[in-house]
Amino acid sequence: MYTIEWCDSFTGFKKIEDLDLHKFTLFFEEHIANRLFTYETDHKLHSSFSIEVWGNQLPHLMGLQRWNHLEVKQPDKQYKKLLEGEWDLQMLSQIDPNAFSEQRERIAFLPYLYQLLHQGKCEIKMIQPRSNPGFDRRRVNMIFRKDGSKLIYLLELREKPNEPTVYIPASITVHRPKSHALQARYLPLNVTNIDVRKL
Repeated sequence: MYTIEWCDSFTGFKKIEDLDLHKFTLFFEEHIANRLFTYETDHKLHSSFSIEVWGNQLPHLMGLQRWNHLEVKQPDKQYKKLLEGEWDLQMLSQIDPNAFSEQRERIAFLPYLYQLLHQGKCEIKMIQPRSNPGFDRRRVNMIFRKDGSKLIYLLELREKPNEPTVYIPASITVHRPKSHALQARYLPLNVTNIDVRKL
């Protein structure tokens, strides 16, 4: 079983196969899913915002929507298979090697979610409207950016309809440091307090 202490000090895997997907999904369910994370900032116009996390968001964050030949496509059912240990990395890599190769970096990033959401260990930036076609197309309003040694990881967040200060995780994307995809106008937010409430 993965622990808070393990995720708190996580610095990456030597190889993706070191991730026990079943154990991480159980950790995700116990410590990240079904929670409202509320962040206070020192910005006058954006003094607080919240992120709503549900278990069935995990398959999309992993990129499972890009897999072919999966027996179920609905996120709720996929999450159940991950929770029950029916799907593991070996099965996912065998059923669609191309998708696994394309999404392996974002899957390897999953344990960082605890540091990002619970502790704000990253850069937090609001995307300025119409400043990046890719973010606009994917309706990304905010990013949690974590720089690695060679890559930059973004937890992309989308504003919840009719709730302008509540966001939901939309995707994890991986970029080279000078990637054109990162060029946008940002509003940096400095988080001063984080409150976590179970939903």
